[in-house]
Amino acid sequence: MTAHADPEGESGGISPPNPGPTRERILALDVVRGFAVLGILLMNISSFAIPEEAMERPWALGGTWLDAVVWWLTTVFFEGKMRALFSMLFGAGVILFTLERPSQGESVADLYYRRILWLAVIGFLHGKFLWEGDILFIYGMVGLVLFVFRNLKPGILIALGLGAMWWNMADPVWSAMELLELRSDASQAMVIREKGGELTTQEEEYITKWEEKLKGPSLEDMEEEIRKRRGGYWSNYSHRAALSAGAGFDSMADIFLDAAMAMFLGMGLYKKGFFTGKLPRNYYLLLMILSYGFGIPITAWLAGYQLATNFNPGDVDLFQALLQQPTRIAIALGHASAIMLLLQSGIWPRFMARMASVGRMALTNYLFQTLICTTLFYGYGLGWFGYLNRIQLLLVVFAVWALETAWSQPWLSRFHFGPAEWLWRWLTYLQKPPFLRDSPSNPGTILASVPQKPEEGSTKANAKPGENA
Repeated sequence: MTAHADPEGESGGISPPNPGPTRERILALDVVRGFAVLGILLMNISSFAIPEEAMERPWALGGTWLDAVVWWLTTVFFEGKMRALFSMLFGAGVILFTLERPSQGESVADLYYRRILWLAVIGFLHGKFLWEGDILFIYGMVGLVLFVFRNLKPGILIALGLGAMWWNMADPVWSAMELLELRSDASQAMVIREKGGELTTQEEEYITKWEEKLKGPSLEDMEEEIRKRRGGYWSNYSHRAALSAGAGFDSMADIFLDAAMAMFLGMGLYKKGFFTGKLPRNYYLLLMILSYGFGIPITAWLAGYQLATNFNPGDVDLFQALLQQPTRIAIALGHASAIMLLLQSGIWPRFMARMASVGRMALTNYLFQTLICTTLFYGYGLGWFGYLNRIQLLLVVFAVWALETAWSQPWLSRFHFGPAEWLWRWLTYLQKPPFLRDSPSNPGTILASVPQKPEEGSTKANAKPGENA
């Protein structure tokens, strides 16, 4: 599959420098971005709807085996993977934006930095006033650094991404080793106590710290968070402010490094042609098999072991610290490869056209997810926080997916951009871009760029919309 042109739409990511609608589109990028922005909600829904201490403990708040199954499935296939994929696409967008010369007098660098800074502003406002789980501010801050790396060779960019991955693993590995050491010291101190020996102050401290680790989620803390979330806007605002103030430098550094890791990989992979769909079908097939073959069994075992041992601290922490980043990147690449294979096969063209529309409005759809979920779960809306189990939360996710896949394509048939993309573009180019189309376009415009599955013995690969739907 080659890159497909679309004369109508506008990307949800960073697009070539032009204040008006982009003339050349890369279908694969839009489709993968659509899957990624929808997939992110599968993980974010927990942050919107249940206490923080219950997110990684499906048994908390009276969870059943069904909650455990949902947790296991989302952990194995989506946790961290969709965010990694979304970050890779952002890195690919950095390269795409800088490939063409701007039509106006400004340099690409001026436009790029203005665009990235405004993204950071949007992210800051989003995180400050709506939801603390915002990723846009981090993308904006990391994006400020990425521009200087844009001309590096693909192999070097991929190596930088892998280097950032290993660096980002250092702190979790160190923490896991400290936890194992604490468990060993506490176990020895307990043996001494059981034999009637006198403990030193240090040994008593070992036991106290280890017992704290074993306590698990605090019911009092979860009830307090539920109370705050079910309160009014000011209650939620204050809670967000407290969470932000409690985030340490090391935690923020890990988050920024995590984003940079995936973005460097995305930049390199885009230059290799991976995200344009230009690589042979066998390449995507082999990469999908290898990526899934490595990432899924390990992640499935780790998640299953945690469930079986009721998340007993120290048992698999070191394995998780060593393998979490490589496996999540592998599964993310497996997902992207699977999507490329679906596109190349030509099946489900109408569905793929809808996913492309979701991807072209990725910023709008991401912010829409926050608006609808905070309205559903926080006290200034319906106040559902803490009421729904994980199965019920899946139904909410599916409903939001249905809304976004239903409205994105009709919107783009009437408007050049999504609302957030239009505003972002105006701020970037300091010119008001066209918004309303002169006349509504046929949704088949997007569908026409989606590969159609040819009939046996025919040559309908380039059939008109509807012929092979």
